[in-house]
Amino acid sequence: MNKKLKLITTKFFGNVSENRNLYIGGSDAGAIMNANPWKSRYKLWLEKTEQIAKEDISDKLQVWFGTEEEEIVAKRFTLETDKKVKRSNLSYTCEEYPFLVGHIDRLVVGEKSGLECKTTSAYNLTDYENGDVPPSYYWQCMHYLMLTGLERWYIAVKKDNNRFYILQIDRDEEKINQLLEEELNFWDLVKRKEAPEIDGSNSTSEAIAKQFNSVDDEIIELSGEKIDTILKSLDDINAEIKKLSDIKTAYQNDIKFNLGNHQKAFTKNYTINWAKSTSTRIDKKALDEIKNAYPEVYQKYAKTSEIRTLRIVKNKGE
Repeated sequence: MNKKLKLITTKFFGNVSENRNLYIGGSDAGAIMNANPWKSRYKLWLEKTEQIAKEDISDKLQVWFGTEEEEIVAKRFTLETDKKVKRSNLSYTCEEYPFLVGHIDRLVVGEKSGLECKTTSAYNLTDYENGDVPPSYYWQCMHYLMLTGLERWYIAVKKDNNRFYILQIDRDEEKINQLLEEELNFWDLVKRKEAPEIDGSNSTSEAIAKQFNSVDDEIIELSGEKIDTILKSLDDINAEIKKLSDIKTAYQNDIKFNLGNHQKAFTKNYTINWAKSTSTRIDKKALDEIKNAYPEVYQKYAKTSEIRTLRIVKNKGE
C-alpha cells in the first residue's frame, strides 16, 4: 500500500474520551501494531465492537497528574530547545477514511512538527538516555504524522521530577504505509465483528475473562482439527515445562550441595547467594478455627471474588 491521504482539518472542542469506539485514534495505534504492553489488539477490538466497556482510567492519580502536567512538560520542552509550541484545537482525519482521527497535544511554531507530552516514573525501564522510544509511543506519533502531513514529531518525557528527555520521530513513509494497512485491516474486522488472532498476552487473557464473565451448566462438544491441535500442543508444552522444571531443580540442588553451609560463593562469571530469609504466612489451620468459632469476625474481613479457572483433563483411553 502506498497512497497519499487527502487530509481534513476541523475544529475540535469535545471530550476526546467520548465516542472513541467510532474511530481509530493515536492511542490505539500501538495496540493495533501489537506494540502496547498494556492493551492487546484483541482487547481493543472488543472495546471498539462494544463487547466490553473501555476501562475508565480518568480518575487514576497518575493519569490525572499526566493530564495536569502536560503544560509543564510543554514549557520545559520550550526551555530545553528554544522551540515555541502552541495548543491545537484541531481534529485531523482524511476524506477516504474518516474513522482515522488524530487529536494532538501541541504544534511546534515555525516547523512542520508536533509535540507529544508524556510523564512517567522510575518504574519505566525504557532507556530514554540512549534515545530508546517505547514502541507504543512510536506508532502513536506515526499515526499523527500520517494524518497531519507534518515532517517530524517530538516526544517530551518527564520521568519523576528529576529527569527530562526529548525524543524525535521523523516521518517515514514506509512505516506510515505499514500502519495505514494495519489500521484499515483492523477497522474491517471491527465493522464485520470478526475477531483478530488470539495472542498470549495478559491483556487478552483479562479481556476474554471480562468478555465471558458468566457461566451456564450446558456441556458442549468442541470439534475440529484446530481445537485438537491446540489441546495436543498444550499437552506437549506441559510435558516440556515439567521436564525443564525438573532439570532446573536438579541444577539448583547441585549448586546448593556445593555451597553447603556457606551463604555466598563466586565463579569467574557468576556470584551465588544462598541466604536465609524470614517470611510471614497465614496459618490456614488457625484461620479455619477462627472461622468456625467466630464466623461474624471472619466474614467482616473476608473478601470473596469470582473467577473462571480453566482445567484440561485428558480423557481415559485416549
